[in-house]
Amino acid sequence: MIRRPLPTTPPFQGALQWHTAFPPTSFTYTPKDEWYTDSSFYPYSTGHCGPSWNTGLSSGSGCSLWSTTYANNDRYLTTANNGEGLEQTFGWGNARNNTHGLPNSLDPSNPLYCTNASASVQAAYPCNLADDQAWSRVVLVQRDDVVNRISQAGQGGQQTTTPVDGTHRYTYYLTYPLGAQECLDCVAGMYWGNQNDGDYLDYYNGSFMGFREAGVSNPDGTVKDHLMISLSNCIAI
Repeated sequence: MIRRPLPTTPPFQGALQWHTAFPPTSFTYTPKDEWYTDSSFYPYSTGHCGPSWNTGLSSGSGCSLWSTTYANNDRYLTTANNGEGLEQTFGWGNARNNTHGLPNSLDPSNPLYCTNASASVQAAYPCNLADDQAWSRVVLVQRDDVVNRISQAGQGGQQTTTPVDGTHRYTYYLTYPLGAQECLDCVAGMYWGNQNDGDYLDYYNGSFMGFREAGVSNPDGTVKDHLMISLSNCIAI
């Protein structure tokens, strides 16, 4: 019996080289800062009050102790393109804790009211202390999906590209009213902790618990609503 030598290269090697790469997927990002304020203390100088809306009085200093997120910790996805006809755009909002409620007896469960209000409303109580002893949270408020639909007028006819847009919108609701209050006019929130731990050293003591309710409006007109029963009577700080 004659044995044939084994091939030195795998079969179909040439065929395996006949491939093309997928189009690159591209992303862009935008900075979006979260905020923290504490009316129980104040900056060492009125020249360091931070954002223009930080006018909440603290021991007569003219503004409250504050902090914010910084570069490398505040980037959020803005656009995504898969290179094959799908383009996505993402919109973000700053959800506030609404510690002391909202002006004009508005529903305190709306975490985006102070963020979207005029500059004068943001700089007035209670919006100027919306995040009193609590961090705000950047949340997704809108997503746009655009797909290119290609049609052709008969065999060999002209091709037409039509963008098809679908928009998803997201809403959020804070826990309100609270099961227990840290202060007399503390009415809403998204954190849990010790209601007696109210000094400025409790910077990171609170635990973020999420939102009492979240809703999604889909492009076809349907709506999804997510209710977190366990947060209905949250003890916030």
